[in-house]
Amino acid sequence: MAQQTPPNFPDILGTITGGLRYNFGFVQAALAVRPRVVRAGRPFEAIILLQNVTDAPIDAQVVLKIPDRDAKRKKGRFVAKTRKLIVGLEAAEVGYVTLPINCLPDTAIGQDYRIGVDIKTRLVDKNTKPKRIRLPEGGGTVEMDMLSNSLRGEIASLQSLAFDVMSQSILGSTVEVPFAVMSGRAGTLATLKAGWTSLWTIKDHLDDRLLLQRYHQTLKAMVLPNIRRKQSYNMLLRQTESAFSKAGFPLRPIEQFLVAKLLTLILEYAAPSEGDAAHGALAAGVYNVLPLLDETRLADETPFTLPHWVSRFLRVVAQDERAARFPMQAIAHFCYYDLVRDAANHAFTMLEVATGENLGTEEERKVYVDQFMEILNPENNLQLDFAHAWMPLVLGGLIIFDRVLLSDEDVGEILQEIRGIVAARNEYRDESTEPIFSIAERLIEQALMKYGYRAK
Repeated sequence: MAQQTPPNFPDILGTITGGLRYNFGFVQAALAVRPRVVRAGRPFEAIILLQNVTDAPIDAQVVLKIPDRDAKRKKGRFVAKTRKLIVGLEAAEVGYVTLPINCLPDTAIGQDYRIGVDIKTRLVDKNTKPKRIRLPEGGGTVEMDMLSNSLRGEIASLQSLAFDVMSQSILGSTVEVPFAVMSGRAGTLATLKAGWTSLWTIKDHLDDRLLLQRYHQTLKAMVLPNIRRKQSYNMLLRQTESAFSKAGFPLRPIEQFLVAKLLTLILEYAAPSEGDAAHGALAAGVYNVLPLLDETRLADETPFTLPHWVSRFLRVVAQDERAARFPMQAIAHFCYYDLVRDAANHAFTMLEVATGENLGTEEERKVYVDQFMEILNPENNLQLDFAHAWMPLVLGGLIIFDRVLLSDEDVGEILQEIRGIVAARNEYRDESTEPIFSIAERLIEQALMKYGYRAK
């Protein structure tokens, strides 16, 4: 069997330091002094970059070491209120510790001062077996366009500092950096505080591959097996009723039913059933997630695209891993609108196949779906109209409603409800909406004929 290439997460620390790093247990580190030339009588800071190289949470203890004497052998010229700080780093997290130091006004001028830090790390959960996700010589390439604007600015600011990893102790737990003191005088001191600043976590990255590398086993073992039809449908039905009402176009019960069925099908496509034409891998297409959960595929650099709801769910889990224990609650609450986007895209594809109609180019359909999602989003306070409510979700539901039947549902009763769906919305029928009504009538006729009912 070919050896699997381990994931190599972005080297945020190396991007800042120009590749300089020192490995301390579960972290890589580098140290800088800000400013590098200190005026006597002024405060300055030790900046300690830390990069978690594992997929597990860790605690890092940072202990500051300041010069005991100045260049004239006088004691106590450097004072630090906080000399020790313990910070918790999430899996793969990168950030920096700030420890302020005061330089007294009568400190001797000198070029050969050094600040040091002693770093020790431990696992938060000693029972875990962490995997290394950054190599000792550095992590993967940082794609700046995958980072937020604020993080790019923070990185640029830190890159102006002179980081160093010189003079490690024999035991390898200490790193030092040189600095100089120049003449100055006492003045109004800036307020500097010790603390931890998080720069990057997995959820801050815009690349789905990293999140999938981190949580593919979680999806395979905890999430997908616990997406059950009845629970999914019931929760999505409630969310659909609420979402469309908030958007100003409350759906009738049969319309809610059709939309919720379509959303449920998209979820089931994530782990399609083998040997089932309606739910197999061929029918699921790009909404089938299982092939992407293979470690060989994840190690392959070939691009892939996740369903929108999966991409969102991975970020929810990265924010709070408890979401993986209650996947349907998390999906319905946090990923509903992403799931709707997936369902809308799939519905358009099905409608073209089922009707033979030209429903626009790929770009035109994308613009339409984007507009629909903007209207449906309650934060935008826009008014949903009949056309966007029905096209494509309700129409898509007319095609697939019988593929996700519950044990207590009767197809005959459902078809009786579907018979009257067009007449109930007749007030919206005009020249602009006629194509939607026409497609609906054809789909209803096909459904009735499929089960031996007359259309009229």
